Order: sequence, then structure tokens, then C-alpha cells
Amino acid sequence: IVPGETTISLGMEDPTYEASKPDKYWIKHRPAYQEGVLWLARTYIERGNYTGAERLMTQLERDPGTYEDVHRELAAVQAYYQIQKKQYQPAIYFLERAIKLEKDRLKKARYTYIIGQLHQMLGQEGEAYAAFEQVIDYKPAYQMDFSARLNLAHSAWANGRSTSEDIRKELDKMLKDEKNLEYRDRIYYALAQVDLKEKNKPGAIENLRLSLQHSSASGTQKAESYLLLGNLYFEDEDFVHAKLYFDSTLMVLATNDARYLPTKKLADNLTDIALNITVIDLQDSLLAISRLSEEEKKALAFELKKQRDEERRKALLSQTPANDSPVGKGARPGQALVAGNSGGPRAGSEPSNFFAYNDRALKRGIRDFQREWGDRPLEDNWRRSSELLTGDFGEEELEEEIIASTVITDEDIDEILKDVPQTEEDVADAEKKIMDALFNLGQLYRERLNNNRKAVESLEELLRRFPETQYQLDALYYLYLAHTDLGNTAEAQRIYNLLVENYPNTNIVRSLLDPEYVKNSLDRERRLNDYYDETFQAFQEGNYQVAKAKIDKSPELFGATNSLRARFALLNAMCIGNLQGKEAYIEELREVVAKYPETAEEVRAKEIMRLLGVVTATGPGGVVLAESPFQVQFDQPHYLIVVFPEGVNLNDAKAKVSDFNREFHQLDKLRISNIYLGESAEDRLPVIVIRKYDDKDAVMRYYDGVMKNRASFLPANTSFELYPISQDNYRQILKAKSIDGYPEFFDFNYK
Repeated sequence: IVPGETTISLGMEDPTYEASKPDKYWIKHRPAYQEGVLWLARTYIERGNYTGAERLMTQLERDPGTYEDVHRELAAVQAYYQIQKKQYQPAIYFLERAIKLEKDRLKKARYTYIIGQLHQMLGQEGEAYAAFEQVIDYKPAYQMDFSARLNLAHSAWANGRSTSEDIRKELDKMLKDEKNLEYRDRIYYALAQVDLKEKNKPGAIENLRLSLQHSSASGTQKAESYLLLGNLYFEDEDFVHAKLYFDSTLMVLATNDARYLPTKKLADNLTDIALNITVIDLQDSLLAISRLSEEEKKALAFELKKQRDEERRKALLSQTPANDSPVGKGARPGQALVAGNSGGPRAGSEPSNFFAYNDRALKRGIRDFQREWGDRPLEDNWRRSSELLTGDFGEEELEEEIIASTVITDEDIDEILKDVPQTEEDVADAEKKIMDALFNLGQLYRERLNNNRKAVESLEELLRRFPETQYQLDALYYLYLAHTDLGNTAEAQRIYNLLVENYPNTNIVRSLLDPEYVKNSLDRERRLNDYYDETFQAFQEGNYQVAKAKIDKSPELFGATNSLRARFALLNAMCIGNLQGKEAYIEELREVVAKYPETAEEVRAKEIMRLLGVVTATGPGGVVLAESPFQVQFDQPHYLIVVFPEGVNLNDAKAKVSDFNREFHQLDKLRISNIYLGESAEDRLPVIVIRKYDDKDAVMRYYDGVMKNRASFLPANTSFELYPISQDNYRQILKAKSIDGYPEFFDFNYK
């Protein structure tokens, strides 16, 4: 029941209402006071103000002057009030009262249908059966009649009036009825419910998929099917499929549905789990293929190609246009418009200016078209790149498709097997991905799903497959926690002994051996933070010598590997800068960058050097690279340079880049030219120059697009480097006839 959908804002205080006296009103039309009170009660219910709603409904119920039709509506609102409070038995009472007062047959049917639903929710299938039978007797509209019959069949089976075979026959009969075509999703869902009662989970999953396959425009049933499928796969611990169906549920489930937030939380928790499972499955499959012989790989590639070609052939067949189409086979431009009179003006109508009704204009248009494009068949083909899928396919074309599926080239094999590991390094990389994913799953199952059994499975597989894994200590610790929570005391003790024996000096083992260790560690960390704060305070006050002395003493007090050593190092550089000047400052900052990569302190040190006018970067092993002649000019106009090795066909490359720009950046109005860098013909470097963008942000959008889609920019076998560059820095390259130093400058400042 939805008594009202209007939301009214009335402020914080509720007005006081007096009993109505309709016979004393002097105006001729009936006052709307009572209807207003009833609508206000509905509004209070929607807003959760149940006390206010109950007061207003009681007022109307006790008022002897309440109109008969308001009494009828009041009973329905009282039922809705009880439903909102999940008090279903009182709701049934008020609905039965509403039916007695109601004169409209369709409303009686609606209230009775809701009574049936409430009885089902209370597990009272016998009473539900009687209610749905009564709904049918009211002869409602077909949609409600269908729903009542569907629920009637379910209740008859649930309360033992019929067998599962009977309900299946009834539901199959409903499936075959053409009037029920748009309700097939609900029928298949009902069949799935029968399957679940019979413990036939595969059958239920199949019927739920059929429900989705025949889903109507309404998302309500779709949400139910998606959600139930997600729950079934989750029960089976098929977390990849569960994640997909929960995601689909959230796309169609109303956000105010009570199940929305729990479903969203579960879907979010499954995101990383599904991702890591997929990584393991994919890499295991690729490794298995890599161990095949060359002949076996070729045979596998051939089978995969056959499958793809067969799917493509079916797609071609399904999209072949019918020969009797008015714009189908053999039609010419204009024929569909001039053949017959159905498109022309009707007799007696005013002359139209529409071009298709003007025979001379049509013929002139046909001549112009043929002069430009030739006498070609008319095709409904707005995207030429997909013409192969929409053209006029005869037997010859389909025969060619069949022949093509029996041939495989070396290029086909390479393309199909391109992700299969080829070298020892590739194999090691695939195994590393599996190792990482297994460890991640061991943590995620425990932390996201509280599933210690699955955590144990993943971590034990990790240690079995990779006994020398870098995660051994953490994996054993998580195994110890999981077995402890599962009550596997003996196994937990065995792992505890392994940890103590093999990793006695680690924080993990120390925390296991000494319950006070964590507390003491926290105290030590607190003292370290206090000491740093005191040191930084001295620096801020300009006491650089005092601050530096405290920094020098910190390793002695807290250890050389304390958690704030990078902060102390950066603060030390800042003290030296103030005490010894710029050169010493820069040298210390470089040391911070070299010693503490991938830290916030490294980023800050680089930023300070940039502000000092020094552009540096570190190479492999922390080697400091030379100072750069290039300047940071993010707001200046930018070009892009595409740098090739010697020997590239520059004209072909320019053509490909032009195609890329035309497809993805047509509105940017880019211009292309080429130059050669180098002192002589022997060392010249071919370069394509793309002009231009307003600033760094704009040019980096182009750059990021190419990096994500390199194959569309230039062929896969083309070696190239792409660099956004400011106008002045481009001139610096031209002046030096070299890009030396710019790649490092770019990596440091743009990435």
C-alpha cells in the first residue's frame, strides 16, 4: 500500500486539531479538513513520526463526524502504518476492515492481495492461499490476476495442497500462455524458488538466469534475481560470480531498499578478493599453456580461433538483412522514398515543403549522390568501421568465413598466445603475481569476510607453492591467528613454535612472547615522537645548532632504524642549509633523496631542490644525475615530441599519428611536422613534433591517452618515446640538437 507520496515540511511543532463539525459549515462544498488531517498522518508515517501519525488517526477514528469515505481511507492508512512498523498481524486486521468499508472492487482486490503477501511473510501459507483465491474472484486487471495466480500456485505447494510436480506443471502452463510473455521473468523466478526448496541449487541458478534473460523493463524482478544469484554464489564461495551479481543488483535495486547498504558493503568487500582470484586463475592458465609443446600450443590456438570465427559467423548470419526489406538488397538511394505513395502527401492536404515529397528535388538529390559516390546499394551503415557486420552477406561471404576458420597463420598464433610467458623472466613474473595474490587473499578472507577457513586454504597453498616466499613470516602469523580463531589449538601451537624458532627477533614474535611488548613499543614510539617534536621546535625557533645536536643523538637514543629516521634526515638537511649555505643544503637534500626513496621526505626534498632552482633526479642505485638545462614552465604552451630510433619510416609514422589525432583529438586542431636531431647524418634522430597545447595539464591528457592506447597511436612493433615539452625547452633541444637530459627532466617533473 502506498497511501501517499507527497512530502510536506511543517516545521518543528505539531498543530493541534479539534473535532470536525461538518454539519455547521456554512460554505456549500464539503470542507477538505478531514482529508488534510489524513494526508498529514500519511506524511508523518513517511517521515517516521509515528507518534504524530497515531494521534491524527485516532482523532479521525473517534470523531463521530468523520465522513464515510475518509473512514475507508483511514483503515488503509492504519494498515500501512502497521506495515511500516513491521507489525503484520495488526496490518491484516486493518486491511480486512478496509475491505468491508470499501465499495470499489479493484481496491478490494488490491487490499486482499496485500493480505495474501502479509500471510506469506508470516509463514501462514493456508491463509495466503485463501486470500489469493479471493483476489481472483474479484476479477482484477490481468497483471494482478496473473500475480495472484502465481502466488496461489506457490502457496498451494507450500502448504501441501499440491506437489512440486503440480506447481511445475502449473508454472510451465503459465510460461506457454502468450498473455504471460512479459511476466516470464517472474515465472522463472518462482521455478527457482521451487528448486531451492528441493535443494536443487544448479536448477535454481539456471532458472534465475532465464529470469534475467527474459526480464521486463521493470527493474524490480531483475533486482530480486540478481540478488538471489549473488547470494547463491556467495554461499558456494564462488566470490567472482557473487561480486558480479551483487554489482548488477546495485545497478537496479532502489537505494532506499533495506538490502541496498548490506549488499553494497558485501560487494565492496568482495572487490579485491575477486580481483586476486582472477589473477591466480589467469596466471595459472597462462603458465599451463607455457608448458605445452609448440605443436600443442598451435593446436590450442587453432581451437580458440575456430571458436572466435564461429561466433563471428553466427553474428554475420544473425545480422543479414531480410530480402524483402524496403531498404534492403539492391535498393538505390531515393528508391525507398519514391516507391509508392505511402510517404507522400494525402489527398486534399496542403502542399508540403518537405523535400521527400518533391519529385524533382528527389531526382536531383539522387543524381548529386551518384555523381559523388557512384551507384551503390543503400546501406543502414552509419559507422563504416563496422561495415563487415552490417553489409549484404551472400553465400560466398559466409563460405569465405567458414574457409578462414580452417586456416591459422603464425601471426594468428602470436596474437592469440601473446600473454603466454615465453622466457624464464616471464614465468617468474607470472609466479610472482600468483604469490602476491595468494598472500592478499589470506589477509582479505579474514579481514573482509571473517572467513578463517578460506584464509587458511590460501596461506597454506602459498607456503606449499612458494616455500621461500618473502611473505613467510606474515603468512605464518596470519595462519596462527586463523587457526586460533577456528579452535585448531594443536595446529596453532605448531605454527607458534615455527615462528619462535625461525623469527625470534621480529616484532611479531616479540609481541607473541611478551604481552607487554606492544605496550612498551607504543611507549617507545610515543617518546620518539615527543623527541622529534622537541627537535623541530628548536629548529622553528632558529636554534639550528641545538636541533642538529638532537638529530645527531637520535640514533643513540632510539636506534639507527627508528621509524622517524627519514624525518630526522630531512630536518638535518634543513639545519645544515641554515648553518652552512645553499651548496651544503643541496648536497644533504640529495642524500635524503638517495637514502629514502618512495617516502614523503624524498618528495619534499625534491620539491625544496626545485624551489632552489636545482632540477635533479636519481638514477639506478641512487646515482645523482647532472643538473638539467631545462626549466619548469607548466603554464607555457606545450608541444609533444615523438622520438624514434634511426631507420624508422617517418612518413608512415606521421600518417599513423595523423590518423590517431583525427580519431581522438580532432577538436584540438593539432599540427604535425618532423625534424632531425644530431650533429651529423650518422647520428641523426628522427622526431615528430605535435603542436600545440596551452599548458602542461592539457598536453598530459594527450600523453596519458597515448600511454593507455599505444597500439592505436603507432603500430605495436614501432619503437618510440613520447615527451610533452614546453615551448622554451623545445627550443633548448633544437639549440643542443639533442634530447640528452630531457627524459630525466620529464620523469622528474611531469610524471
